[in-house]
Amino acid sequence: MEKYLNESIDCIQDPDAIYVSDQKQDRHVYFKLLPYPGMKRLHLKIIVDTSFAPAEIRSAWLQKSISGGIGGLIYVKAKL
Repeated sequence: MEKYLNESIDCIQDPDAIYVSDQKQDRHVYFKLLPYPGMKRLHLKIIVDTSFAPAEIRSAWLQKSISGGIGGLIYVKAKL
């Protein structure tokens, strides 16, 4: 994911959605749609462990949709 460092920072600072993990309540799942025209719709998914101060990124990858391992919605970006 080194190739997507700037996008990862943007995902944490300005996510499209944040969910609680359905596996561990102290983990949040961040999503951000990558803004590349002509590219298949890919979301950046980042798992953040909130049991630490400061929180720590545990994992990140690209996927086609907002899905997998998510529980309750914490935040969704308002659409203008």
